[in-house]
Amino acid sequence: MMNAFHHKGYVGIIDTFDDELGIMSGTVLGIRDVLYFEGETVRDAKASFVHVVDGYLEIAKEKGFVAEKPKSGRFNLRVKPTLHRQMESLAAASGKSLNDWIEEHLEADVEEEMGELISA
Repeated sequence: MMNAFHHKGYVGIIDTFDDELGIMSGTVLGIRDVLYFEGETVRDAKASFVHVVDGYLEIAKEKGFVAEKPKSGRFNLRVKPTLHRQMESLAAASGKSLNDWIEEHLEADVEEEMGELISA
């Protein structure tokens, strides 16, 4: 996966850098609530990310609401039967399970698109 911060199952990426102010900032991915962090260095940004996640969890506990959890990594996917057979054949030919083969290909495509999004 691209460079990302990880803490308690949450993932954050730096998506903005303000050269004039010398601050990088980012958001926590995979949840609808907006959690924002920033810092002047990568170390500062990571510390801010950890602080924001911990603060979010603590506030949820204090206020009595359920903190949104990051995605579980499981979802159902429906594809055409012909595509299913083709993917299964390619996975078998590469010595991988269908799940591992799909994950590998999705990860490569997502990393490429996220890189394009971040650099835009």
